[in-house]
Amino acid sequence: MLARKKIQTEMKMAVSVDEFLASSDNISFIKRGAYAWEPLLNNMSTERSTITIDGMHVFGACTDKMDPITSYIESNNLSSVDIKSGQEGSLHGATVAGSIDLKRKTTPFTPGKKYSGAYQTGFEFNNNQFFNLGNLSYSSNKFVADGSISFRKAGNYYDGNNEEVNHSQYNKFNTSVGLAYKTSPFSAVG
Repeated sequence: MLARKKIQTEMKMAVSVDEFLASSDNISFIKRGAYAWEPLLNNMSTERSTITIDGMHVFGACTDKMDPITSYIESNNLSSVDIKSGQEGSLHGATVAGSIDLKRKTTPFTPGKKYSGAYQTGFEFNNNQFFNLGNLSYSSNKFVADGSISFRKAGNYYDGNNEEVNHSQYNKFNTSVGLAYKTSPFSAVG
């Protein structure tokens, strides 16, 4: 059986990045709480893998690995996740386990003016999580603007025995803006 190499994110926006990654056969997690799970590619820790956003290296600030790279992006501004195993993943740097590249959504240039947007809100009962996610984009033949915003607020998590896990609550606010201007028929600045 072949493992999924690329995960397309045209699912509901409310699914977290961790839940998208969990759909790959090559990825497991170290869960230190209800939020920001550390992805293990081929059962190897993040020191042995390369995790990038649009090919750019991002490094977590927490020495205890409570902020993996996957926690810096939200599913509503993600188009796909490209997963490469072993040395196949060395495109973005030295690796033993492979690479995970989180690809952001981008809007192409279009003739005429085109607006699009999406909004989703919801509630999860296990940890009383309330979330709002929204996207807005504008496209013309010379200019593109993409924007997204998300807010998640969760209470303490309840384990399988229905016992509260203290200090597992979290708040997350994420915004993203992308602009591009077409300078000639074959080039653009973004």
